[in-house]
Amino acid sequence: MTERQPPTQAQAAMPSADGATTAQPTDIYGLVGLRFRSASGVLTRHYYLCEESVTQHRALRLARQKAEDPAERNARHHVSLDDTWVEVRAMKFSRFGTLALLGEHQSIC
Repeated sequence: MTERQPPTQAQAAMPSADGATTAQPTDIYGLVGLRFRSASGVLTRHYYLCEESVTQHRALRLARQKAEDPAERNARHHVSLDDTWVEVRAMKFSRFGTLALLGEHQSIC
């Protein structure tokens, strides 16, 4: 588990970049794993935490948007996204500020 401070009441009421309200400390977050393939064929996985209460499909869309951000692509040395593997997990902040995975491992292939 990762220790993290849940958002304050003021932060929770603030809209995010896409206009949605940010999550409350007890909301479900999306953790999305995307796989990338280097020019030499090496596979690496990167995980993106969608800090809004979202459905699995919206979490996947948000993670792909983050992965395609120019700064993110530059940090990954412009390796290409491997669309044959995706992992979507649900996470939740407890009222104590801990972040935990929920449910069974789910992969979308």
